[in-house]
Amino acid sequence: MCSGGRRAGTLKGVSPARIEILKRMVTASPSGRLDPLPPDWDYPWGGVPGRYMVLYFGSHRPRSRDVTIPTGVTVEVDVIDTWNMTVEKLPGVHSGRVHVALPARPHIAIRLRSIT
Repeated sequence: MCSGGRRAGTLKGVSPARIEILKRMVTASPSGRLDPLPPDWDYPWGGVPGRYMVLYFGSHRPRSRDVTIPTGVTVEVDVIDTWNMTVEKLPGVHSGRVHVALPARPHIAIRLRSIT
C-alpha cells in the first residue's frame, strides 16, 4: 500500500520485465546490491570492487569503451541493453585493459564479473 492507505497501481506493458532485469543485475552482485564505486572519469560505476562491477551509460551512446580490470583480477564481460532487456557476453575471459564494442544506443551497461 502507498502512504495514505491507497493501493499502488498495477505495472503494465514491459515495465515488469525491465524491473526484473535490474533486479537480476543487483541480486547477482556478491553483496546483493550495487554500491557506488569511484568512476574512472565520466560514467557511474556500482558493485563490489574487483568482484562485480557495472558501468552504466544512461542516455549516452558510446560506440566502444576501454575498461581497465583491476590488477590480479580476471573477469567475464557482459554488455547489457537495459531497454531491450538483452545480455551479450563477450567471448573469453579478460584481464588488464579490454576494448568493449558497444551498440551506440542509450541505456547500455557493461558488467564485469570476477572469475578469480
